[in-house]
Amino acid sequence: MNQKALAVISFGTTYTLAQDAIMQIESTLSCHVKEYDCFRAFTSKMVIAKLKREQGQYVLTPEELMEQLYQKGYNLFATGGTHQFLTDNGIPAVKVYWPSESDREPQALEMLHNKQIDLVVNIPKNLTQKELDNGYKIRRAAIDFNIPLITNARLASAFIQAFCSLSIDDIQIKSWDEYK
Repeated sequence: MNQKALAVISFGTTYTLAQDAIMQIESTLSCHVKEYDCFRAFTSKMVIAKLKREQGQYVLTPEELMEQLYQKGYNLFATGGTHQFLTDNGIPAVKVYWPSESDREPQALEMLHNKQIDLVVNIPKNLTQKELDNGYKIRRAAIDFNIPLITNARLASAFIQAFCSLSIDDIQIKSWDEYK
């Protein structure tokens, strides 16, 4: 399947103004990234329960969202830890292998080289040499092949917020000195 999805995942909130901001982000993403279907999920089960109880709203957890994407026919790809998380939660995903697992297929690096991946989110789970070496190779390939790369959760959140809060008409070319 060639469908692409963009998941807007945040901690979540019960505050109306913050909910409006999240909806604005989703709306802007839907307008500017038309080739992607946009979906929402909150990580806080307490926020999800409060929204359901007090406002009659139901927001998916990331696990439920991944399941829904799978049910809609999206192919999910993930390396070891993420793959384990998805499958532990009953969400089918295709496991792709790290560069250090060169005898296994499909290879994450090969998929990057073949432009089968549109965005890399690479957040090390620990500081072991294996994790760092594999992460470096994945990040390096993303850069070498012009594939967008996000390396931490805060950056991902900031990117989405910045991307969604400005229209193309709001962007002006300025020198660095003008931002002080």
